[in-house]
Amino acid sequence: MSKRHAWYRSFVIRGSVVPRIYERVLFFTLLSFGVTYAHARGWRFEAPLIVLTIIGSAVGFHIAFRTNSGYERFWEARTAWGAIVNRARNIARQVHTLFEYDERREIILLTLAFVHAAKHHFWSDARAPEVDTLLGEQRSRILHEPPGTPLRALVDLGHRLQRARLAGRIDSVDQLRLEADITVLIDQFGICQRIRATPLPDAYVIQLRTALALLLVMLPLSLVDHLQWYTPVAMLGVSYVLIGMEQIGTELEDPFESTANDIDMRGISARIEADLLALCADGTPAPASAETRRPV
Repeated sequence: MSKRHAWYRSFVIRGSVVPRIYERVLFFTLLSFGVTYAHARGWRFEAPLIVLTIIGSAVGFHIAFRTNSGYERFWEARTAWGAIVNRARNIARQVHTLFEYDERREIILLTLAFVHAAKHHFWSDARAPEVDTLLGEQRSRILHEPPGTPLRALVDLGHRLQRARLAGRIDSVDQLRLEADITVLIDQFGICQRIRATPLPDAYVIQLRTALALLLVMLPLSLVDHLQWYTPVAMLGVSYVLIGMEQIGTELEDPFESTANDIDMRGISARIEADLLALCADGTPAPASAETRRPV
């Protein structure tokens, strides 16, 4: 989107947290309306400003920490998937120059099987339909056995490289280079598993939400003397900002879901598949085998 229309995104619902927070925002807004109505009928409320200042400062600090922590997790996961993209393409590039068409295709399909299986693993899906399409249901069923398709696909890939080296179709240097790329795929997969399996402690989340709720309950008691019937309007804005920031931290904490604010693993895997299958379709012959190659 151009800079000229950048502000348009401020009013777009898709990708925003409004659908997840509007009920809570509405609750605190209606609560402030009740406080305002009671105040207009003669009830008097008072919340010490020093108490609100202390609670507000603590809530602001914790929300900032939660958001920053969530974004660090999101960026680390995105960096890991970027490394998976690069290594998958690098494997395809190398096998395109080292192997004949049939063997090249098998290695590329196994690499794609890893990518798609990793995506569905983080979506907690039992199976990856793309793997069934790429390798066939019978072979895919074998790969789905423990420890799971991502690791089994790479193990199968390693066995194929070993057989190719023993047969003299590649040399040990070629095998080591490809094995290094496979190792990086496993490492990045492990990084993503660590991020997903280690959320923020429940105690921290509970403390933050309790303090935030306490602040939003007490705030209209302090505002109503000054703002009168404008108190609900002020509370609508304050609760939207604070609850929205807390919700952003929550959504960034697990970047592997399939919402608009998570990593677009579906789009990433589709791009990898398009690139690698294009190399599969290229029938360029491989060079001479490792036995016939000699250093210059």
